[in-house]
Amino acid sequence: MKTINCLAITEYKKCPVAILNFDYSFIQLFVHKGVFYYRHDFFKPSVFYRIKWKLGIAKFPFPPEELAKMKSAILQDAFDRIDELLTNQKT
Repeated sequence: MKTINCLAITEYKKCPVAILNFDYSFIQLFVHKGVFYYRHDFFKPSVFYRIKWKLGIAKFPFPPEELAKMKSAILQDAFDRIDELLTNQKT
């Protein structure tokens, strides 16, 4: 059975932000002024970690340090998009 993993739930400038993971997909979700924003990214893990994950040895198809970097980058992208929306709103 496939599962969706919640990697992060936070709030940035009064906007709820969530990062979800499903297989090789990462989904960035946030709400700003009642509008739902969504971004879907795909990352291909190394063959070694894909095999470990498929065999059930690893929880994720990515090494922990790589997963942390991706999560941080995706969160930063969400924050940047929120900042851009707020900047455009003021002009």
